[in-house]
Parts: sequence; structure tokens; C-alpha cells
Amino acid sequence: MDLRIERTYKSITDTFIEFLNEMPLEQIKITDLCQQSMIRRATFYRHFNDKYECYRCVVSRMIDRIDTAGIEMSPMKYCRAIICGIAYFLEDYPGITGNLCISTMLSLQTTYLSEILNEKFYRYFEECIRKGYSFSVQPFVCSKFLAGGLSMAIQQWILQGEPYLAAELLSDVDELMNTVRIGQSSSVSGDGQTFSHR
Repeated sequence: MDLRIERTYKSITDTFIEFLNEMPLEQIKITDLCQQSMIRRATFYRHFNDKYECYRCVVSRMIDRIDTAGIEMSPMKYCRAIICGIAYFLEDYPGITGNLCISTMLSLQTTYLSEILNEKFYRYFEECIRKGYSFSVQPFVCSKFLAGGLSMAIQQWILQGEPYLAAELLSDVDELMNTVRIGQSSSVSGDGQTFSHR
């Protein structure tokens, strides 16, 4: 990506996150976003149709920032790392969590998160297959199942509020994910295929 475009996206992403920490999505105005990001409205509309498309981009970029480089090739560990990153991000930004709770668009934002997670999980599962992992069901089924379930779990976690912390959410997710196996290397013996019960 062109460096100028990357700087524009970074500025918009950082500003959007600041705004989400201060107000619900429905109160964010493109004029204010452009002014704070120091970009022209024409520049904004060259990249996005509206603030909702921009919001999806911001969430996608935020997830891309989650460090998964040190994780061995493992579908389960990758999914857990992403959820861990999202949970701790929200815990670090209590304003965002609070504004999600009062937002009239929480369901829409959960849908966006589910769609983005589905895209990222599916891409990762396809890479796993290229590197020798086997799945007993189609990867798109796995990605849809996990993305939808985990997005709804995050939504409910947000609505629960204190004292249900990120660590507790992750503990519950771990417990649930330990009941299924998603993909195993072809060099692994046994029944470790997708959604094979232990």
C-alpha cells in the first residue's frame, strides 16, 4: 500500500478508536472524524462510502494489529489469540465498552465483527490446509460457527459489565473450545479432526 494511503488509514483508525472511546457509533460524525484526522472529506469519501464502511475497516485493522506472529500453526490457538486480543483491547478501553452497552447499534456492530472474524478465520484455515492440516468439515463452516459464536459471546460479555473480566471470558472460551478440535496436522495420528469430540 502507498505510504500516504497507509498514513491516512492509520490516522482515521486512531481517531475513530478515540471517538468510540468517547461516544457510541451513531453519534460519530464524518465531519468531526475528518477534522480530527486532519483529512479532507473528499479524501474520506475516496476510501469509504460512509462511516459504517469506515467502522468495518477500523475493526478489521484493529484485529490485524493483534500479534499472532509467535503462534505455531494451529487453528485453535489462532482463534483464541484473536479473541484474547479483542477482549483485552476492550478492557483497556472501558469507554468503548460502555458506549457499546448504550449503543442502539450494538447488534449491527456485532454482525460486523462476526463478518470480519469469519473472513480472517477462513483465510487462516485455508492457509492451514495448504500447510498440511485436515478438516473433517468445510473450513467455511468452521469459520462461520466460530465467528458467530465468539462474536455473540463478546456481545454478552460487554453487556454483563463488571466484574466479569477479560480473563474470565477467555477462561470460559477456553473451556468451550477444549470440547472440540479444529484441524490437525496430517502428521498427527488419532481422530483430531474438526469438531471431533474428545
